[in-house]
Amino acid sequence: MSHYHAFKGVFLTVCFAALLAGCATESHKALESPGDGINKVGTGVVDKDETCPPEVTDWSPKIEEIYTRRPTITATFRSDCGTDIDISSIQMVVDSEEAYPEISGGGSEVTVAFKPYRDLFYDCEVTVRVQDVNGQTAEKTWSFEVPYWVGQF
Repeated sequence: MSHYHAFKGVFLTVCFAALLAGCATESHKALESPGDGINKVGTGVVDKDETCPPEVTDWSPKIEEIYTRRPTITATFRSDCGTDIDISSIQMVVDSEEAYPEISGGGSEVTVAFKPYRDLFYDCEVTVRVQDVNGQTAEKTWSFEVPYWVGQF
């Protein structure tokens, strides 16, 4: 008999006893099937029923921060549940063109920074997307304006 089947038998016995005692709880769900995303120490993977999607917690530039036609564009991704950010999933689009930002941080908090290769003019739109290791996504789109007078003086 495999370890999985032995574990499943123990789980069923424990659950059945808990049901008879009237004390079964949601926490028993975490034991249902090993390998389905249950948190393993040091892996950053958390049971999918207990996770929350990552968030874009900060982004720039904001209008008051623009003093150049090539402002550094940044975004910070964070998972409040401690789930690791999947760095390979990070995408940034600036004015409909894919950008390749530098990545710093790791684990449940990652920051990306991109310095445009060309001058930006007037209204600019940025979209960032990310997934955590459980496949939950976050996306943020914002716009900023490079004032006409920037770089004129």
